[in-house]
Amino acid sequence: MDRNSERLKLIGLLFALLTSGFSFMILEIIFLRELLITLGGAVYASSAMLASVMCGLFFGSQIFGYLTTKIKNTAALLAAMEFSLALCSCVLIPGIRFLGRIESWPWRYSLSFLIILIPSALVGGEIPVSMQYAERHIEKGRVGFYAGLIYGADTLGALIGAIVLPFGLLPRLGAYQSSLIAALGDFSSGLIIAFWITKHRQDFILAAGLIFMAAAVGLKLQGHALDARSASWSLRYRYKYLKKPNLVSYFFKDSAYQRIHIADVNFEPAGKTNSKIRVLLLDALAQSSNSPSRTYREIIYFPLLAHPNPKKILFIGCGDGDLVASALADPRVEHIDHVDIDPVVTSIAEREIPEINHHKGQSIWNNPKVTLLNMDGRQFIRSTNDLYDLIFSDLLDAMQEGSSIFYSIEFMRLIRARLNDRGIFATHDYIAPEVASNWRLQISSLLIAARTTSEVFGNNIYLMSPKLWPRKTKESDAADTTFLFASKGPLQVTKKNLDERLSHLDPKPLWFTRDRFWRWMENSYLPEGFEKLPLSTDDKPLILYPHAFTKSEAVNYIAREYY
Repeated sequence: MDRNSERLKLIGLLFALLTSGFSFMILEIIFLRELLITLGGAVYASSAMLASVMCGLFFGSQIFGYLTTKIKNTAALLAAMEFSLALCSCVLIPGIRFLGRIESWPWRYSLSFLIILIPSALVGGEIPVSMQYAERHIEKGRVGFYAGLIYGADTLGALIGAIVLPFGLLPRLGAYQSSLIAALGDFSSGLIIAFWITKHRQDFILAAGLIFMAAAVGLKLQGHALDARSASWSLRYRYKYLKKPNLVSYFFKDSAYQRIHIADVNFEPAGKTNSKIRVLLLDALAQSSNSPSRTYREIIYFPLLAHPNPKKILFIGCGDGDLVASALADPRVEHIDHVDIDPVVTSIAEREIPEINHHKGQSIWNNPKVTLLNMDGRQFIRSTNDLYDLIFSDLLDAMQEGSSIFYSIEFMRLIRARLNDRGIFATHDYIAPEVASNWRLQISSLLIAARTTSEVFGNNIYLMSPKLWPRKTKESDAADTTFLFASKGPLQVTKKNLDERLSHLDPKPLWFTRDRFWRWMENSYLPEGFEKLPLSTDDKPLILYPHAFTKSEAVNYIAREYY
């Protein structure tokens, strides 16, 4: 075999590894994203994905390294591995989503680990098999040089994939369609390797073209349907109504930051055509709906009406616009800065659920009082010099890493510095439904957030949750609503000025009343042992681990007094 042919084969091998590395990095990032939804927590998602990938790389390198001593045609083995990876890329994302139909969390975690193990083992075998294949084409004494080229090509492809996916593929194509691009990359790698070992190259090229066309037609016909159907599977363990006959219609979109779901759901018995409501979910957590009985949007009135003159307000999060629309009902409000990192959420919410983010027939984001800023909320707090009368932080699950920094003492200090003298800060302590059903976990999360806030704001802090109340009292209120607010000074609110402020709201609240305000305020207290709870910090975000404090003195006090 001449030298030029050998070089071409080595170049083909390097290009095949480049595309393979590109494809697997795309899969790794998508795996992490899908597991965040399926397992319900970033720590567990990272654990399952990284443990499975590392385990697969180890066993794959050992198994396929051994096979190179038994199989002479390593080129055929490598091509078969790449084709197998392409097949995995096509089916594993729906496979991971299917696990959302399983209620048992340990089973979801274990099966996620096993699913990701398969492609990881194939990738782990690429380097030893590639080295064995390249050995016959390598000049004597240059094994180390070519080993570096082989490893470098694989990692360079991974680098490209890590950049291209979040900035190019994911926002445009979504997770599943991006995984099909990964499949195309692996299939191309297999074709490159197979091209050099086949004797009938013209027939091979024709067959490969036919396979590409058939795959493209199949994905065109079924790809989008499978994508949407499988995305709803991943939410079943958390929301049982996301299946027929309750689920009427459903669609979703992946942004660079999260997955946005819109589901039309019928909660009433079959035959009632007017019972359909639309639910907005972000990364598998229900955020809001157009249900006429929703009460969450009116919790803003607690801190809003407690303030003597809330002219300027800052909302962090609240991408659906629900709370912002409620705040506009107060004529005292002159300006609202609405900071949300994801423009896709606000766009979809404005288009698909206008009932919750329109005020007097106009989109809140077209209201001259509202300024929408699509940027990171914490970065905004760091960079702005503006002062606010009220700051409301409305974020995803408090037990998620991305949200935990908005419950740390460092963030509370930043917030306090951006409040006027009588300013009020409020935050929604929302955690996943399967966690919130355990009242000790919910109370522990609220108390850790409150303890951290009190370190900055002192005793002017109010825990607003019927979960803290005597059982006979909480039955008359929205028992699942849990938030807290703190003031830079004592609240200046009386029954007289509350009635006056309430009378000026336009439109009038449906759920919020004067009696409800005072009942919630009077039932707010700091339990015994509260001051002994630790603080959540950026470096040690204890808000992520309320499990460790479910038997603390403060939680036991609530259990003893009210449960």
